[in-house]
Amino acid sequence: MKNRATVGFIAQRQVPLDEPIHAIKCTYAYVSEGYLWKSSSYTNGTAKRCSYGAGDTVGCGIDLANRKIFFTKNGIPLDKDNLRLSFSIPSDVGQLFPFVSLCDFDDQIETNFGPNLMMPVRFLNSEKWVTHKNS
Repeated sequence: MKNRATVGFIAQRQVPLDEPIHAIKCTYAYVSEGYLWKSSSYTNGTAKRCSYGAGDTVGCGIDLANRKIFFTKNGIPLDKDNLRLSFSIPSDVGQLFPFVSLCDFDDQIETNFGPNLMMPVRFLNSEKWVTHKNS
């Protein structure tokens, strides 16, 4: 991956193709430089520690019970160690659609939008990290 990549969710079915997706209202995005965007506003995380690139596995998901969007890097939630790298979903947001955005025509990625996760995800459950693996 040569340039910026962005993954996340957006609350619109159709988006303009001539502007950065993370700059659109109702977008919840994790950008490869390691920071987050929420509804076109930059959210400062710990950018150096959370940046990603070639060889990393990035995930994003929705905790429906708590109306929260979360992100993972190599199977580890970014909320670990109280980094606060997740978003609460406002009550007025209905459907959310996953997206991936690349800035270089030569960049390639593999995606998995289905139930067969390629990497186990660790969740915080009763103060202990537990691993969930789809079978």
